[in-house]
Amino acid sequence: MRPAGALLLVLAFFLAAAGSLREKKERLRCLRDICLALQLLRGEMECRSAPFSETIEVLLPQLKGAGKSLFLFLSQSLSCLGEASFSELWEQAAAQSCQVLREEERQQLSRLGLVLGRYELEAQLRELAACHALLQSREREAAENYPVQRRLQLGLALSSGAVLAILLL
Repeated sequence: MRPAGALLLVLAFFLAAAGSLREKKERLRCLRDICLALQLLRGEMECRSAPFSETIEVLLPQLKGAGKSLFLFLSQSLSCLGEASFSELWEQAAAQSCQVLREEERQQLSRLGLVLGRYELEAQLRELAACHALLQSREREAAENYPVQRRLQLGLALSSGAVLAILLL
């Protein structure tokens, strides 16, 4: 009975570490998807000056994950544009599709909605580039740190569980 309990302790520590790593991986994936979406949006805005609803329709087939979710939610919300401002719709879309991002990252993405469609094209592109640069740097940082964090967290969890199991045996 004791060996089974010890094994369960090790497994519990391992599962806790795996859950934490899954959250880090989801954040990394979200950052990648959003960065791609912002990069494609910037390209579309630079090349053609189509209405935002048309731009979204052009982008949607090229997007995946959180980026697709952001623009899909926004596309579906545009019918409410008179009842709510574009920035409010953008903020709701960002909050809905980017829950795994850190607060500062979500705020930067939300600030982008204050500029899109309101100012001259150059100001929109500058804000879009600034948001993309911040999120891309966070994505690079997360990608570089993930392998180290994975080894460290799993190793620490397994060794902590094993030590505790040994002490209990």
